Amino acid sequence: MQPRFLYLMAAVLLVLMRGASAQTPWNLASSFPDNSFQTENLRFFAAEVDKATQGKVKLAVHSHGALFNGYIDITRAVADGSKAQLGEFQLYDGEKDIPVLGVDSVPFLALGYQDAQRLWQKTRPLIAKKLEERGLKPLYAVPWPPQGLFVNRPLRTMGELKGLRLRTQNKGTKRIAELVDAKAIDVPAPELKQALQEKKLDAFITASLYGSENGAWEYMSYFYDLQAWMPKNAVVINLKLFNSLDASTQAALLKVAAQAEQRGWKVSEEHARRAKKELADKGMKVLPPGEYMDSDMRLLGERLSREWVKGAGWEVMESMLEYFNSRQAR
Repeated sequence: MQPRFLYLMAAVLLVLMRGASAQTPWNLASSFPDNSFQTENLRFFAAEVDKATQGKVKLAVHSHGALFNGYIDITRAVADGSKAQLGEFQLYDGEKDIPVLGVDSVPFLALGYQDAQRLWQKTRPLIAKKLEERGLKPLYAVPWPPQGLFVNRPLRTMGELKGLRLRTQNKGTKRIAELVDAKAIDVPAPELKQALQEKKLDAFITASLYGSENGAWEYMSYFYDLQAWMPKNAVVINLKLFNSLDASTQAALLKVAAQAEQRGWKVSEEHARRAKKELADKGMKVLPPGEYMDSDMRLLGERLSREWVKGAGWEVMESMLEYFNSRQAR
């Protein structure tokens, strides 16, 4: 009887250990709010990981900075792995730490979703290498809707922004203001609505989604759908933790990550379409850039790309050449 009793006890302990493991989820830290489509995609990812690994891997999504907030805190926490095992952040926010992370926010480098997808494909290997040097493995990345120009008057060229009060919220928009001789008005995202209400701006560059969320039709008459650049959010996992997983679990996790990325890009595009429709329904003129404006954008893109590559260093050259070659081959 004793051997049989010991066998049963061992079986019970094994079940309990598996149950305890399944009940201890890995933490996924994000700065973005609950109602963001990016957060909704995180929850999709978490649910699908649970299914694909048959409960071996469970993820607890902590949004809106509830666990850790911002690129620095999130990447450090995930690299440590004790309190957060996965994290989400906007790639551009890490440009000072890893220059190539800023590539998707270079103005007029990637015009629209197809270009943005090509840019991601060509720069992903270098981005992955740099993140892995910090103990992070990228799983997937999803763009925000593309940036467009809200303005209170019709424009034919980018040069007609000269003298207008243009919101500058980052390095790229500040450089645009310099090149077109606009009056740079520094307005952080939380202060945009107030700046519009106080009529401090003649124009600003942001996504159609963000413009619709801020009721841009009350202050601006035109939206030019420049699709000027598309910043992405990336989801990463602690590299040592990922490497410790068995091959089948790694494969399942990567498969679900690819699905979440594909889904996220589609949802982003759908949000962009809906936002532009809302702007038009509210009375704004939603227009593509005309011939002259498009030409200006491409000239600005060439100049800003050269400046960015010079600042980012020689390591990005190969990726950028591959990207430009892929654009010419389309």
